[in-house]
Amino acid sequence: MVGDPKYIDPERAELAPNRADLTREFAALQWELGRRVRETVTAELGRSAQHLSVAVTSMTPHQREAVMMLSQEGPLSMGELARRLTITPSSATELVDRLVERQLVDRIPDPSDRRTVVIQLTPFAQERTEEVRGAVQLGLSRLLSRLNDDELSTMVGLLRLLSPPWEPSKGEVSPLDLGSDIDNETP
Repeated sequence: MVGDPKYIDPERAELAPNRADLTREFAALQWELGRRVRETVTAELGRSAQHLSVAVTSMTPHQREAVMMLSQEGPLSMGELARRLTITPSSATELVDRLVERQLVDRIPDPSDRRTVVIQLTPFAQERTEEVRGAVQLGLSRLLSRLNDDELSTMVGLLRLLSPPWEPSKGEVSPLDLGSDIDNETP
């Protein structure tokens, strides 16, 4: 019966014994692809921008994500930043504190509501993220040039299947609902 967890679709039966092997190969390939992307981007940035590479790699993943998000989206309230990073309000505050220390972001009062704190990139951080974004785009273009348009389209479609929007299970609290009071943090 199809609904039975022990049921194996006859058309896919030959894949079942190899699924664990394919999963391991997928993990190894995605790790290798990540390494190649980093190498390609570093090469695109060149030796003259080595300081930039050190600055980027010394950041935590959430710090990098926050900086790139602010670069793409523009200034965000503290609460919106926390929601988009799916972190708690206190974690967002700590993250922003560290980015302020590194002179990558500024906290400013929202002009329309001075009770709300808005986080924006410093001009220095904006310039550096544009450099990194350009290097990433060029590096990815070179790396993906080995694929024809149909192959690239198929790959993007498969990645979309693996990257659906996060949906909470029944009774689970969405990280997007955490900390709605952080928007009103005072500067």
